[in-house]
Formats: sequence, C-alpha cells, structure tokens
Amino acid sequence: MDRLVLIRRLRLPLPLIAVLSVGAFVFVPLALLTVVPAILLLFFSLVAGVGLVLSSWAVVELLAFIERWMERDGRFRL
Repeated sequence: MDRLVLIRRLRLPLPLIAVLSVGAFVFVPLALLTVVPAILLLFFSLVAGVGLVLSSWAVVELLAFIERWMERDGRFRL
C-alpha cells in the first residue's frame, strides 16, 4: 500500500509509470543475466586454481619418485 501512496504523491503520468514498470521487467532480468557469467568466471577460475595446485603437487611427487628410483637402481650408480 505504501508504494501506491508514493506513486500517487509523485503524481507521475500513467504512461510514464507503465514505461517504468516495463523497463523494470526488462532491466532486472538483464542485470541478472550479466551476473551469471561473472559467477561462472569465478567458479572456473577457482577450479583452474585447484587443478593447478594439484597438478603441481603431482609433478613434485613424480620427481621425488623418480629420484628414489634412480638412487636404488644400479644402472644409475657411477
């Protein structure tokens, strides 16, 4: 009820009210559609960061394994 009182106090013409209401129905979904790619970008950046950390850890573990193998294998002794 308060909104109706506010609209009556502003004394806006009816066509302007109609245009503003239609604009709100267009603007709000468009604003939400611009937020969705930003959220996806944050999510994919987070996933890529976690993948980079896990891949780096796996490479370090692989190099440690190769080092232990080379220390045990007689073919690599001088």
